[in-house]
Amino acid sequence: MTALLHNNVIFARLRLAARRAGGPSRLSAGVFLGALAIAMSGCVSPAPLPVGRPLEALPHLSAPLPDEADRAARDIAVALWRSDADAAARAAEILERIDAARAQTRTPRTGLAAYARDAETALLPAGPPRRAAQARLLERKDLPADLATRLEQDVADDPLKLAKKRLREDRLARWGGAANEVSEGIGSSLATPVLLPVRLAQTMMRVALHLHDEDALSARGRQALRHWQDFVEQNPDAREAAELLEKIEHAQLRWQEMQVERAREQAKAALAQGEPILAAFLAERALRYRSEDPDALALLQEASTAGRAWNENRARTLAVPDSIAPLADAEWVLARALLTPGSDLIASAQPLLSAASVSAASVSAASGGAAEAEPPPRAAEAAQFALALAAREAGRETESWEQLEEIARGDGSLARHAAAMLRDFDANPYRAFRLARSEKTKQSARELLFGPLAYGAREHDLPRPIEWLVEVPTLTSVVLGLPSRLLAFPY
Repeated sequence: MTALLHNNVIFARLRLAARRAGGPSRLSAGVFLGALAIAMSGCVSPAPLPVGRPLEALPHLSAPLPDEADRAARDIAVALWRSDADAAARAAEILERIDAARAQTRTPRTGLAAYARDAETALLPAGPPRRAAQARLLERKDLPADLATRLEQDVADDPLKLAKKRLREDRLARWGGAANEVSEGIGSSLATPVLLPVRLAQTMMRVALHLHDEDALSARGRQALRHWQDFVEQNPDAREAAELLEKIEHAQLRWQEMQVERAREQAKAALAQGEPILAAFLAERALRYRSEDPDALALLQEASTAGRAWNENRARTLAVPDSIAPLADAEWVLARALLTPGSDLIASAQPLLSAASVSAASVSAASGGAAEAEPPPRAAEAAQFALALAAREAGRETESWEQLEEIARGDGSLARHAAAMLRDFDANPYRAFRLARSEKTKQSARELLFGPLAYGAREHDLPRPIEWLVEVPTLTSVVLGLPSRLLAFPY
């Protein structure tokens, strides 16, 4: 009806336009026929109207009543909440029976039987019983993919299996590497069979050293130890726990031995680098694992002695005595000059140097020239230090560094200050450059002449003569490789 009214409006407008134009009757007839066609099309295809009352309520379905499968699923949830294994088993049996009956009638299954069995296994004690039940559950054919993946992960997370796997990997890496070494030695000697005994001897030596340098307990061995401990903690009453306790104790002893050896070696290295405090800490760490270790006790004693000497030197450098004797006039002059900007340090230090030389000459004359002259007193050392600073401020850096080197060779407190200034590469970059260039030249010369033995026999935690004896086969490559090193040296 709406379309028909719309077409009538269009027809009336067309007739009005034709009359105003005053056109021929044919035009009017054409307009009339077009409007009639539009009107007829609107009458032929009317718009559909909605059926029913507009405010009628939509139909709704009533809630389905729970069936036997729904009640069994509810019982499974309640059993899990109450940790009732018997109730969970009964509910799982009901769901199994329902799925079996639907399979016979070709009706879609509920799909809840596998999850019910998984819930039943969750109520078993953690450890081998639960993993065994999960392994049996994996044999079901109606197991969903997500549930099968989780069960596979739970079954694989067996501490005993993981420990056995880590130990197997450790043996494979250790003895497989040795077999590869032997195969390489034999293969490289096929072209020159005369050298086969030498190559085999070298190979066996490398294998022995590799096994010696390994930790007492490898990384995979430590992982196996952790898995054993987890199993014993989770299953203290299992029959395997008693057997594992001996293995755990043996592995822990090896781990403690490794920690003691590592702490001792690090303490020795710290002492060699002049770090007594760090060496004492590492020695105490070794003693925590083995309280009566003689080597660790000796290292602790040596580190304590060196640490006390270092603390005494530091305290002597920084401490201020309770009573300070009155300074002489020349010392006051030098002290004021050091604190006054733009003062003449050279003129202020000359009286102290003159007094020190007169004192040394008088001491030598009093002893008849038989005894050596005493070292310059504290004031003379301070005067020399002030002269070195004055030379540096005047731009004579070479002269200043030479004077500081002379002071550093003494044993006074200012000698340590002079040595610290010499070691300061920011303040003395040219000396750092000279030291680096000299060290590089020595390193290149050692590597050119001695090749792999440029820094001596490699360390293997053996007596030094034995380490040199181990390097005897390397002497052949050192001698025969000299021409190739000479050719490569310019480049």
